[in-house]
Amino acid sequence: MTRVELQEATGSLSEYTRKARKADVVVTRRGKPVALLRVLTDEEWEDYVVSRSPVFRRILKRSEASYKKQGGIPLEVIEREFGLPPRSRKSSRVTRLSR
Repeated sequence: MTRVELQEATGSLSEYTRKARKADVVVTRRGKPVALLRVLTDEEWEDYVVSRSPVFRRILKRSEASYKKQGGIPLEVIEREFGLPPRSRKSSRVTRLSR
């Protein structure tokens, strides 16, 4: 990881981008991190674009409202419907260790 103080950043954006291919570049202002420059995968870019889409956000809001009003489908039903093996459910019980 490379740290660059904003006031001392004299390199070009392309130079810092090249550095980010090797290791993350953290931009700081007065010693506090304010930005991160790093390699972005195709999947991360797609996630970012979709998550910022106004259409996608409206779909999520409609889905949330529908879920609150009508309820949802239990995970066990979805697993059975699609022939997926049930995921292991961890017990919520706390086990005490003896001293």
